[in-house]
Amino acid sequence: MRKLLLLLALLLPVSLVAQEVEAIQSEPAEIQTTTVRYIGESYKDYTPTLYRHDIRVGLGATGLSMLFYLDSTFDANFPSDNETMSDILAHYRFNYGELRLTPVISLEYSYAVNDWFAIGVKGSYVSMYRTRRHAHTGERYGRVSLTVINAMVNARFQWLNRDIVKMYSSLGLGAMTAFGLAQETFFFYDATWVGLSVGEKVYGYFEFGGGASGVARAGLGVRF
Repeated sequence: MRKLLLLLALLLPVSLVAQEVEAIQSEPAEIQTTTVRYIGESYKDYTPTLYRHDIRVGLGATGLSMLFYLDSTFDANFPSDNETMSDILAHYRFNYGELRLTPVISLEYSYAVNDWFAIGVKGSYVSMYRTRRHAHTGERYGRVSLTVINAMVNARFQWLNRDIVKMYSSLGLGAMTAFGLAQETFFFYDATWVGLSVGEKVYGYFEFGGGASGVARAGLGVRF
């Protein structure tokens, strides 16, 4: 009798474990998949929400290529060896203050072809000016300015795609047009080496790049 009781005590836990295993195996497949996905952190079959339309606006710090253009354009409008003495005297009647810049203001729309590639258009605006004063009296005579507007076709490649956090790179090609001190249009570019957006439908973003939109940019956007 003592041996029979000992045998029952040993077999009882085994039968309880077997019942638990059988109960788990009988759960619906979708419940098991959810358990693996969120507890086991398996994102193999993860598909983020795809928003087709994306509109963003931002501010940027002017990059070296744009600074070089603005400064060289200003210097090119000062006396050269081909100008007459009256032209030179007219130029040197004035002193010019330091170069001052607005932030680069950009506006972009893109359409998501799929969850990793989007195509769209992008525009940006930046302006510079220098205060002009009479060389002898110091009286202010307005200022000289240069405004630059860019319009480009932009392609964005998303290499980290989650509902809340996305990382990407992009390249834009198009035209840059200058007004004011100089009037000209020529081919230019815009590139985002690394971009980060945080948020889903409404989000903030930060980018590091070069070209028309500046070297460092930040702003807000909306997806729908």
